[in-house]
Amino acid sequence: MKTCHQCGAPWEERREPGRTETCLRCGADLHCCLNCRMYDPMKARQCSSMTADPPSDKSAANCCEEFQMTDRAGPAPTALDRKKALEEKWKSLFKN
Repeated sequence: MKTCHQCGAPWEERREPGRTETCLRCGADLHCCLNCRMYDPMKARQCSSMTADPPSDKSAANCCEEFQMTDRAGPAPTALDRKKALEEKWKSLFKN
């Protein structure tokens, strides 16, 4: 289910949100990096795309042509969340 990166409210439209569309619940911009499938806080530019030019404000509306709203449930992961998940996975691999 596609949801708002800030509050987790569902996006029930079949189309991608337009550049100026906002969440009906919290007012956050929907066409932004934090809602994009290619957003990755562990990457240097926080984007998996090699051709996109990511903006500095990941929560603000942008006009990226590669935007695809993610199916992630709930708020966008932070770099710290991702780091903790990777550390737990690493530890589970080397358990005694």
